[in-house]
Amino acid sequence: MKDIKDTIFRKKPLNMLICLYKNKQNLSQIAKEVDVTYSHVNNIFNFFEKENLVIFEKQGRNKFVTLTKKGNEIVIPLIELDNMLK
Repeated sequence: MKDIKDTIFRKKPLNMLICLYKNKQNLSQIAKEVDVTYSHVNNIFNFFEKENLVIFEKQGRNKFVTLTKKGNEIVIPLIELDNMLK
């Protein structure tokens, strides 16, 4: 089974969370912004949903994802760290 730390600290999943923190988006938009496949984004966010970091909202054919309270608590310090390292 995957460990949450192993996933969050990889470049693409971290960028997905940072992208999502900026605003609610659908999975296709995140895939395009982070330059990965829709399938990869879907797999990562399904894992994040199991870890209670995100929730999915279906609006018509679109599947939107937003951060949970726990997700925000994790992402904010990661964004601050990312900014300090730039």
